[in-house]
Amino acid sequence: MATVLLRLAPENFGGEDIIRHLSRRELADFAGISTEGAVKVLKSFEKEGIVRLAEKSIILLEKSRLQEISRTG
Repeated sequence: MATVLLRLAPENFGGEDIIRHLSRRELADFAGISTEGAVKVLKSFEKEGIVRLAEKSIILLEKSRLQEISRTG
C-alpha cells in the first residue's frame, strides 16, 4: 500500500489528486490486497501520522516513512 500511495502521489500527476478518484477497492487492487486489508492499512497509517484520511482524499504527511515501508515491507 505504501508503494501504491507513493506512485499515485499528486506530484507524479502534475498536482492532480488521483487518489480521490479511486475507491478503496481500486487502491486495494493496485496493492494486491483485499479491500478490508487496504482499509486496515490506511487506518494504521493514519493512526501513526503517516497519512491523513479526508473524505476520499489521502494526504501523505510522512513520505519518508512511506518510502521506508515500501522498501522494507
